[in-house]
Amino acid sequence: MFISRIEDCITGASSYDVLGGLFREMNHPGITPAGRYKGVDYFNGGLCSVIHSIDLTKKELNFLELSAKGNWSQVRPAIFCNLFESTIDTIERHVRGIHYTSEADIMNIVRPTISRYWEEIIEAANTIGELSTLQLELQNYRVLDSACR
Repeated sequence: MFISRIEDCITGASSYDVLGGLFREMNHPGITPAGRYKGVDYFNGGLCSVIHSIDLTKKELNFLELSAKGNWSQVRPAIFCNLFESTIDTIERHVRGIHYTSEADIMNIVRPTISRYWEEIIEAANTIGELSTLQLELQNYRVLDSACR
């Protein structure tokens, strides 16, 4: 969908607010029902609460198209998290509690408190019925992360 919007702009559609419109839709709970951003789901949580409309140049649009068509599967998400965190003013990061925690640090907590528990129970299951019961329990399992708001 993103590539299509960029290609539309490259072939003549207005690029004014093409990114701002997308960010606005990501900032609204639910799935966008129609229009240019049909199907965009809310995920933002305030990340894009202030949106500036801009008109992209042909060079910027070409760069975005090339970037969007690239294979990003080998780029670790941690890189984006670190980049995002580094762009936010230190005072605002503190006020909002924005801090990227590395996967290794997270796993130091998650592995012994959550993962190991489930791995041991699954390993001990001896029948399809026991595994089916565990599957239902796992689907209903919830974790409270006090660092998330």
